[in-house]
Amino acid sequence: MTDKDEPQAWAEFWREDQGRGGGCLATAGGELAASQLALWQGFAGSLPNKARVLDLGTGDGIVLRHIAARRPDVRLTGVDSALFLPPAKGRMKLQANVAMEELPFAQASFEAAVSQFGYEYSETRRSAGEVRRVLSPGGRFLFLVHRSDGPVVAHNRRRAEALRWAVAESGLIERAQSLAAARRTLPLPTPQSFTEAVREAAARFGQDGVAAEIAQAVAQSLGPGVSPADSLAALGAIQRKAEGELLRLEALASAARDEFGAGTLVEELRSAGLVAEAATTVANRSGEPYAWALAGRG
Repeated sequence: MTDKDEPQAWAEFWREDQGRGGGCLATAGGELAASQLALWQGFAGSLPNKARVLDLGTGDGIVLRHIAARRPDVRLTGVDSALFLPPAKGRMKLQANVAMEELPFAQASFEAAVSQFGYEYSETRRSAGEVRRVLSPGGRFLFLVHRSDGPVVAHNRRRAEALRWAVAESGLIERAQSLAAARRTLPLPTPQSFTEAVREAAARFGQDGVAAEIAQAVAQSLGPGVSPADSLAALGAIQRKAEGELLRLEALASAARDEFGAGTLVEELRSAGLVAEAATTVANRSGEPYAWALAGRG
């Protein structure tokens, strides 16, 4: 997969996520979720009556739901470059396949713009200009951006390493596909190496890790009674899902910012004509920094 496949990779993620409703970091832990809830509800309290709010990189609208819980009077719109988004919940409107660099809204359409781990994935200099255009004079913005030294990035780098091993370095899926194709003409047994790969994955990345999960799924796809066609279909699905997640994790690592990078984002916002404050650190309730906050006014 390439960067051009990223909107489709996110579309597949949101299709599978329907019903969870916890955003793209739904499994990141209660402390992180509690920190984000407090931050967005605090921001919501500062908004003017019936404010129009735009969420950039909205995903399933988790930020808008946090805001709506505090402020039922505000009008909520979320956009995302993903080609599919879950159905909007409550009073908000979610629009898929919308680039932050080319927002489909008139000048001064919103009193507030927000983003949680979305803004940094865009061409930020162009996006800053669009934020300036659609934000009303004096309108507020608040963007959370991944810290490159934060726990979310560190966790996802480890997961990406396990995924790379499972889908590429081990050669596991490729060997399984070759075996399944050969079984169209010969009743070949499943080599012991596929069972051994499950143990190797567990030893390298943990018994409950994604590498062991994939290795186990590959072995099961070659099990007794599974036709060659069904094996190949299952292996293709395993590969697509793993490669899609790997693309998302690599994009996250690339988009995350260190202190200098966060400062560059601030300067871009200022160059676009926005009144941007210096980037500040956002920490979870244990005091562990996980994001930069970019805040200011139109």
